Formats: sequence, structure tokens, C-alpha cells
Amino acid sequence: QYDASPSATTSTIPPVQAVSSDHPLIQLANEIIYAKSGFYSPYDSSVFAEDFVFRGPYIGPLNKMDYLQTMDTFGIYKALPDINPNAFGFSIDPKNE
Repeated sequence: QYDASPSATTSTIPPVQAVSSDHPLIQLANEIIYAKSGFYSPYDSSVFAEDFVFRGPYIGPLNKMDYLQTMDTFGIYKALPDINPNAFGFSIDPKNE
């Protein structure tokens, strides 16, 4: 049976840690999404690891070369110059911070 008392849950569930939007990893994620991903702007191939793999619900897996070629072909940011990713809800694993 589940014990919902405070003494039973505080020792087993770690506290939620909110991260500021000014955190360097959050800033880096936003920079890549908004300015380097190839979807909302031209891509910067240097931000993708050589072993990068894109996996989507209908596309993929695409390795780095295939992904970048796909971004060149689609050119979404050219067709929709005012596109905005509206990315939010980033989190950081406290064990990897």
C-alpha cells in the first residue's frame, strides 16, 4: 500500500529544482534551436556531433549528413521567414549539471 505521509515521501523523492532561463545550458539550447538548427534558421554544422542521429515520429533515423541535406532541401525558414519555435519547458537533469 502507498504511504502518502510527508515522512514517507520526502526521503525517497528528490526535490524539484527549478532552473533559471539564464542558465548557460538553457541559453545554449535556445541558441541552437533559434539560430543553428537548420529549421528556424540556417544550420551551423559545427554544433552537430559527427555521430548525431535525428529520430522523428515519421522521419529517421537520419545521420548528420542526411539531416543537414534534409534541412537544405526543406528550407523551412526561407518559406516561412517569420516562423518562431516558441520553445519552452527546458529542464536540466540535476545529476548532469
